[in-house]
Amino acid sequence: MKHKITFLIQQLKCSKRRFYGTLLVLIGVLLGVISRLTTGSALPDFYCGLLMGLSVGILLVGILFFVLFLFES
Repeated sequence: MKHKITFLIQQLKCSKRRFYGTLLVLIGVLLGVISRLTTGSALPDFYCGLLMGLSVGILLVGILFFVLFLFES
């Protein structure tokens, strides 16, 4: 398992844009999940909205990196 993860990381590092695109998409998904878990009164709702906005922005940048990588190839 550890060798597979190491191999995937090495493959992703071959192209910086693909690596950063993957990393940003994963971070965006993680922030989206975290924002769904925060609910409650006014302050947690504010954090939920903030995390969701960051999640969408980071996902868009990650997708942009993927598109740039595809046009580069």
